[in-house]
Amino acid sequence: MAGFGSILGQRAAVELLQRALRDDRIPHAIVLLGPDGVGKTTLARTLAAAILCERNPDDACGACRSCTRVEHGNHPDFLVVKREPKKPTASNRHADVDESDLKSFIVVDQIRELAVHAGYPPREGSHRILLIDPADRMNDEAQNALLKTLEEPSSRTVLILTAARTHLLLPTVRSRCFALALAPMRTPALAAALTERGTPSDEAAVRAALSGGRPGRAISLDVE
Repeated sequence: MAGFGSILGQRAAVELLQRALRDDRIPHAIVLLGPDGVGKTTLARTLAAAILCERNPDDACGACRSCTRVEHGNHPDFLVVKREPKKPTASNRHADVDESDLKSFIVVDQIRELAVHAGYPPREGSHRILLIDPADRMNDEAQNALLKTLEEPSSRTVLILTAARTHLLLPTVRSRCFALALAPMRTPALAAALTERGTPSDEAAVRAALSGGRPGRAISLDVE
């Protein structure tokens, strides 16, 4: 798992989170807001790795056992809740599945399971990290079920939510989270960052422009 240095264009958010890590003042619930492709999931997973990292106090080293397990999705103190496949099988439940093959919503049973995990102490790390990605895909019943966990947090549990459509989060959920907004990058800055990472300059400029300054979108675009 790469550290905060791999995050494109979110310097203010990264600096704030690193300062909170150094001061041991990470909020019990954080919601990362911003358009699709801006880097919310990447930042959320990097934050989880940084909290659990065995070597660095304010970043993910990317090499320790904990960082490696977060990256591979098998750290016992890191749980990710996301939309499930419409036809779940043993092979696809925890794998990346095409958007069209996912259920429309994160449902209440998933949040009830998350609440059970939130009550457990960490098994290996300093905290238990629970990521809901994307939280704006929870239906109202699921969001209401989340409230108790938000209202009565364990001192060693951190909830991270991502949301592109803030208006779909219930006000009661939003008000109980520390909100951190992520913004698209300026097109020239994103093009330069892509070039630094090995993308030919002409292609980088096209990707940056077509993506609207959203790094994830720029990387995934098919520009051929």
